[in-house]
Amino acid sequence: MSLMRARAASIIVVAAWIVGAIAGFACIPHLHEVAVTDPGSFFPPDSPHRIAREEIEKLFPGASPLSQIVLVIESDSDMSTARDRIAGLADLLRHLQSTSLVSAVLAPTDNPILEHRLVASDSRAALVLVQLSVGFASEEGARVVDEVERLAKEAGEKGFRIFLSGDATLGRDYDRAIDEGGARSAWATIFLVIVILLVVYRSPVAAGVSILTLGAALGATFGLVTLAASLGLSVAYQARSFLVAIVYGVGTDYCLLLFARAREEAAAGSKDPIGAAWRGSLHVIVGSAFAVGVACGLMEFAQFGLFRFSGAALAIGVATALVATLTLAPALMRLLGSHLFWPSRPENARRGWLWPGIARLVLAHPLLMLIVVALSLSPVLYLGTSSRPTFENEIDIPVASPSEAGYAALQRHFSLSSAGPLAVMIRIPAKSGTLPDGWRGPEGLSALHQFTERLAVTPGVAVVHSATRPTGAAGLFERGTIRSQMVEIEAGLRKAVHGAHALGKGLGEARHEVVRGGREIEEKKAALEKDRRGSLAALLAGRRFDDARRDLDGFASDMRKLELGLARGEEGAQALAEGLDRGADRLKIMLNSPEAAKALDRLALSVDDYDAIPELARVMDHFVSEGGEAALFEVELEASPNSPEAVKTLSDLHARFPLWFEIHDLAGATAFVGGPTPITADLEAITTQDLRLVGILVVAGVFILLVLLLGGFALPAAVTVYLLASYFAALGVLSVCARWGIWPGVDWKTPFFLFVLLVAIGADYGIFLLGRARVEAAHSDFEAGLAKALEVTGPVVSSCGLVLAGTFAALALSRVAFLQQVGLGVTAGVLVDTLLVRPFLLPATALLLRKR
Repeated sequence: MSLMRARAASIIVVAAWIVGAIAGFACIPHLHEVAVTDPGSFFPPDSPHRIAREEIEKLFPGASPLSQIVLVIESDSDMSTARDRIAGLADLLRHLQSTSLVSAVLAPTDNPILEHRLVASDSRAALVLVQLSVGFASEEGARVVDEVERLAKEAGEKGFRIFLSGDATLGRDYDRAIDEGGARSAWATIFLVIVILLVVYRSPVAAGVSILTLGAALGATFGLVTLAASLGLSVAYQARSFLVAIVYGVGTDYCLLLFARAREEAAAGSKDPIGAAWRGSLHVIVGSAFAVGVACGLMEFAQFGLFRFSGAALAIGVATALVATLTLAPALMRLLGSHLFWPSRPENARRGWLWPGIARLVLAHPLLMLIVVALSLSPVLYLGTSSRPTFENEIDIPVASPSEAGYAALQRHFSLSSAGPLAVMIRIPAKSGTLPDGWRGPEGLSALHQFTERLAVTPGVAVVHSATRPTGAAGLFERGTIRSQMVEIEAGLRKAVHGAHALGKGLGEARHEVVRGGREIEEKKAALEKDRRGSLAALLAGRRFDDARRDLDGFASDMRKLELGLARGEEGAQALAEGLDRGADRLKIMLNSPEAAKALDRLALSVDDYDAIPELARVMDHFVSEGGEAALFEVELEASPNSPEAVKTLSDLHARFPLWFEIHDLAGATAFVGGPTPITADLEAITTQDLRLVGILVVAGVFILLVLLLGGFALPAAVTVYLLASYFAALGVLSVCARWGIWPGVDWKTPFFLFVLLVAIGADYGIFLLGRARVEAAHSDFEAGLAKALEVTGPVVSSCGLVLAGTFAALALSRVAFLQQVGLGVTAGVLVDTLLVRPFLLPATALLLRKR
């Protein structure tokens, strides 16, 4: 009667799980609708880039859009011949603005300024920007990308190719790749688990029990996660990819432990091997699941939404796998009865020679084992501790996706920063004493020019677009500055100095000629006098000699006056040259004086000059707010927008802004910077802080749990240290792969998930080994108990490690680098823990600590 009640209860449990699994799998398509998909919402509301974007959008709508689709148009001929086709495509795209999801469409055919910016320097490509009012990975944004892709395919023709890039396209492709990768890795995981379990169990029936148990647990997990999300729990959609791996990974471990203990009890002749196995392994399985659940739950303390919103989903998966292992698996095992171990028998289970040999080796040479294994791990540990993640968008582009083709086309013709410039808005108080008419007044125009020039010469800045540099080219308004006019005056003075010197030289030469002429007159006067005294003509016509003498005296007097005048002129020319030279030198000193820069760099233009030219008036409307309180500067950086160099340039600009405001007496001015680089800067700061905080909490939580389960402090501390070693070794393996060119770098999301999963899951194996050693030591001494624990748990725990490594390795089939890296990283860490830490390092350390 008792047996019949147990079978009836087992049937009810199995039926309930089947119903729950079916309902759960039916919820999978709805998870996307209730989960958080937009990465923009992962940032805290007080993130600097979110505040900046909101402030910029108030005064310059579209300057810092939530996301955008970038159409890269390639032509076999010059783009000037494709203007009509580009304009037609832009008109088609503008029809999407009626959906309110598209805020603007910018094309090079709209105006000359956009043409300069959106046409490549080689004239073989152009950009059309579709700006969205929704986040770049949202479901609504994905639908817009699909429609734009359809219109682009219709507009494309031979010699006129259209590629899609931009963050909205990347978000759509990223979500698709996650879905495809999740399905692909799920089937690969199931196949791999079946193969490994058949080898381990040597019983297709027992393997089938695990597969059915975990399949039901997975279905129930999806149902519970979807239900929780629909009830208001924030769940990151990206966490979906880890649910299959974590449910099958930890769940298979628990099923293997339960099955191995049941086989031991059956071989020992237990009347109720299933019940005995359940009771004997309960504390180990629950403790292990609790460690993983606590670690996942502690992700709630992260600031970044991707981390915070993933922890609850993973914890639900672990809890569901635990409950399924403790309820569904025993129910199926009881229903199968003696057929569970078919075709073998429990008493025929072989111990083998490997694990007893390892136990003898470790017990004989614990210190040697510790040194040898530690040295073998040191290279990858060093690489792991020195690894730095990358925040480049390139790492997130799924392989063989439209985003990959669009990214390549963009790189062929444009700098990446041209499609993602910084949007710098400088806002001044409503009634500024320095700029009474705001940026639109004469003083404001001058300040605009000076700010533009300062931005343009900042290290790391490639091009600046502003009201005084609408095309980004320098010198457009250079001649309108006081400095430029003073430079021209200085040049004119230098020429005048040269002319004055030339004049003085000419006057000096003329004076010398006059002096020479005076000497000749004196010589002629002397000759005339001589002729008068000895000439017969002087006696006959003396009057004529007197007239000639008077004429010569008159000439001599005039020559002396001319000489005196020329001498004074020469002195005046010299004084003029010296005065002009002093004036030019003074101008040069003023031009080179930092104190005079503020005054000299002012524009000598007025608003009327702008209003007189319609093109300049449009420029003002684009770059200066209507009320004149804010000015916009679009800054293209030399480095890729998401690179460390770009983040450094951004930090440098933030440091310079207060100094510039002080120089221009702009008290109360505020700078807001939007664009991809501020997002990267915030992302780097938040994720670094999250890894540090959650890392400390997870390590502390696991350590406390180990103390409660194992007792003492030394062994739990050793287990914790080895968990960290497995993590850094896994990170080192990923760094090696990145150096080999498998990926552009280690994705910024990888270290966080890798840490939580490895530290949480890795604690299992220490609990399995040391917990069993503690039980065995109760019947003998510690060394014998540890040896017995190694022999007994070795095969099953190694099998657990291989299964767990295999389930996460299946993530490598995804087209997303992040999932590939987490999968490979967890695989590497689990293998290090399974093959090196648990069989060698941990028992050797336990022995050495025990001896001390």
